[in-house]
Amino acid sequence: MTNNNRPRLAATIAGLALVVVAISGSESSAKSKQPKPEPTPPPRAISVSTQLIQEAAAYSAYMTRTTAISPGFTDGASVARSLATGVAYEPNAMVRGAMAYGAVVALQDKAFMDAFKSYKSEQQRQEVAFAILRNPYYVTAFPGAASAGATVADVIGGQGRAVYDQGKVIKQSAYDIQHAAWSKGEVADRAGRLAATKTASSAPPMSDSAAVARLQEAMTTTRASTMMSPAPSANTTLVNRSLAVAALAALGHGDDAHFNEISGLMADPGGVTCMKLAKLNLYQCLAVAKPHYEDVFCLGEHVMMDTGRCLMKATGAVVPETPPKMQMSATARPYNPVAKRPTAKKPAAKKLAAK
Repeated sequence: MTNNNRPRLAATIAGLALVVVAISGSESSAKSKQPKPEPTPPPRAISVSTQLIQEAAAYSAYMTRTTAISPGFTDGASVARSLATGVAYEPNAMVRGAMAYGAVVALQDKAFMDAFKSYKSEQQRQEVAFAILRNPYYVTAFPGAASAGATVADVIGGQGRAVYDQGKVIKQSAYDIQHAAWSKGEVADRAGRLAATKTASSAPPMSDSAAVARLQEAMTTTRASTMMSPAPSANTTLVNRSLAVAALAALGHGDDAHFNEISGLMADPGGVTCMKLAKLNLYQCLAVAKPHYEDVFCLGEHVMMDTGRCLMKATGAVVPETPPKMQMSATARPYNPVAKRPTAKKPAAKKLAAK
C-alpha cells in the first residue's frame, strides 16, 4: 500500500465509525422513547380485623379453660367455680368465635391462600370478594378449599370432642363423690346461683392477651395441608363461613374497614339453636338440683357434653348422641326410688240371687 492511499483508508475508517455511532445513538434514543412496562404489583397482604382476632381468641381461651376443668372437687366452692367457668359463654358469640378461629386455621393452608394470590389487580380482588359475600359457598370452587375445610372441621370438631370427653369425666365424678359428706350438702342460694348462670350465659366469652398473641403468630405461617382425602360432610355452614372469612382476608377485604361485611357472613342458625337448647337444659337441671353432686352432674352433662356435641355437629363430625351408661363407684350411694306398691283389689261384690 502506497503512502498516498493511507490517508484515504483512514478517512474511510473514520467515516464508518461515525455511522456506527450515529446508528447506536438512534437505537438508544428509540429505546428511551418506548414506554416502560408497569411493574407487577406485589400480592396484597392478608388483612384480618382486630375484632375478628378478639372473637377467635375468646373462643380459644374458653375452650382451654373448660377442657381443663378437673374432676377433683373437694367442696361446694370448687364446684361453684368450675360451674362458673363452664357457663360463661353466649350461644351466638360462641358460634361466631368458632368461625373466627376456623378462619385463622384456614389462613394457614398454603394451597388455599395461593389460590387468591393469583389476583393481582384491586379490581379482580374486589370482584371475587363481592362474589363471596353474595354466596359464601363460592369459595368451595377454589383450589385448596377442600383440604382447608377438612382441617377446619378437624380442629373445631376435635375441640368439641375434647370438651365432650372431659364432660363425661366430670359427669362420672358426680357419682363418685357421693360418698363424701360435703357433696350431699344443699347448694346455698340456689335461686341466686341459677340467676348468675343466666347472666353469665348472656355475655361473650372472655379473651386474654396470650390467646391473641398466639393467633397473631399463627396467621404469619402457612403450611401444606395434611388432609389428603377430606370428608364430604366437612362442608357445613360453620366450616364454609370460616373459609369465606379467610378468603376475604386473603383478598385484602378482611380488615376493620370491612368488618361489618364480614360480620354479616358469620351466622350459623343451626349451631346457635343447638347451643341455646344446651343452655335451656342446663337451666332446668340447675332449677331442680339441690346437693352439690347434682350441680356437678349438670356441669358435666349440659355445660360440657352438650356444648361439645353442638360443636361436633356443626363441623360434620360423628356425634355420640347417647352417652355410655355411667358406672357407679363401689362407695357411692345411688338414689333408689321406692317402687310403687300395687293397689289392693277390692273383693267383687256378690250378686244377689234373683228371687
